[in-house]
Parts: sequence; structure tokens; C-alpha cells
Amino acid sequence: MEAECWGIYTGMEKAWEMGFRKLVIESDCAKATSILNNCNDYGGPASNLIEKCREAKRRHWEVAFIYAPREKNKVADILAKKAHEHNEAFRWFEHPPGTALEALREDELGLLGGTNIVRISY
Repeated sequence: MEAECWGIYTGMEKAWEMGFRKLVIESDCAKATSILNNCNDYGGPASNLIEKCREAKRRHWEVAFIYAPREKNKVADILAKKAHEHNEAFRWFEHPPGTALEALREDELGLLGGTNIVRISY
């Protein structure tokens, strides 16, 4: 769960820096999304990262954490594997790599059965 929380926190920081003020974070880690959506104290693994994410969420913006099973979020899975191939903890894509384009089209058309492309606005 710690790796997932690092990814969530890093993504939130990058989105804030880029000026996004409406953000939907989809994660295939049900435990992380449940904990982040719950306001109760949490003292388990990655508690420091959970708190950092909660602090970031309290900024003046809209943030939602949503559980999205890996098989229904092919785009995220492809991008995570792409970063892993290059031994990078974090990789920012200005444009989707070719390997993700087909999955993006399927997602946009609703063919993946459950998740949709998130349109983020300023």
C-alpha cells in the first residue's frame, strides 16, 4: 500500500503544481481509497503518507479518490508497467505512449466496463 500512496501523493502534488483544481484519482488499491476517503485516524502502514494525502486534499480544490479494479483501468496499468520497465519511481507523460492509445480509446467509448476517462479542468 505504501507504493500506491506514494503514487497518489506524487500525482496530487504534480496536479496542484500544474494548476488543476478538480481531480479524480483512480486507484486499484481498495484499501488506500477507503482509508483516504475515511476521516478517521489511521495508524497503520504508510500512515505518514496517508496524512500527507489528506493534508493535500484539504487545499482549495476538489479531490475524489475512487477504487478502480486493475482490469477495468487498463490505461493506468499500462502506464505503471511503462514506468516500471524504465526503473523509474515516477514518470510524467506529456502525451500518452502509443501502447496506451488503444486502451484510451476503449476507455473513452466505455468498452472497459466501469471506468471512464477523467476530464480534469482548471
